[in-house]
Amino acid sequence: MVGFAPLYGSNNDFSESLSLLLLGNLFLFAGLIAALSPGRQVCIDWARYRHQSDAHRKHLWQDLMWGEKSPAVLAIALNLLEAHLILLPWIILYQNSDSKMAGIAYLPLSISMLMLYASIAQLMLLMKTQKRGLWAASTVGAAICLPPFMLGVLSIYPGENNLLWMLTAFPWAALKYASAMTVIVSFVGQLGVAGMLNWQLTRQLRLAGSSAFKALIAGRQ
Repeated sequence: MVGFAPLYGSNNDFSESLSLLLLGNLFLFAGLIAALSPGRQVCIDWARYRHQSDAHRKHLWQDLMWGEKSPAVLAIALNLLEAHLILLPWIILYQNSDSKMAGIAYLPLSISMLMLYASIAQLMLLMKTQKRGLWAASTVGAAICLPPFMLGVLSIYPGENNLLWMLTAFPWAALKYASAMTVIVSFVGQLGVAGMLNWQLTRQLRLAGSSAFKALIAGRQ
């Protein structure tokens, strides 16, 4: 994708090529997040196993990174970091561009934004309702599409309120108007919300694992 990126934009335009490349990256990762995050029963079985096995707790980080049944948020974060680091040398070495700093600033914003979507998807997949996969895909799709749509309807443009646009899935147009502090606030805000969602996810998994373990012991007795 990086190799073909100069062909995406008109007249070899760097900012247009990068924005289209990252747009494709966004939808690719959004689809993979919805498809690969484990469902409710898989996560509950994993949490129950961790609850009843003290030895298994010692390998939590390895399980979160490599396990097939554990929540996928940490593994997704590592893949996001890898995918975006591949873009960094191309941005730095690209010649005759005034948008390099904006491109570099976009990378952590893209990672934090996609981490937020991954957390939303995994939390939705823990719901007790039917068709959890559809709910997860719909919620992530709404989180991507609705904010910029509403800002457009309200005639709030990137040059007028760049902070609001940088909290959407399409912050590229606002980056050239934003200060370094605005970028930092957006990045920290998205990570903070993702952290709160993961805290809620951890809490639900701990309760579900404990309840499943107690039900298993009661059934054996």
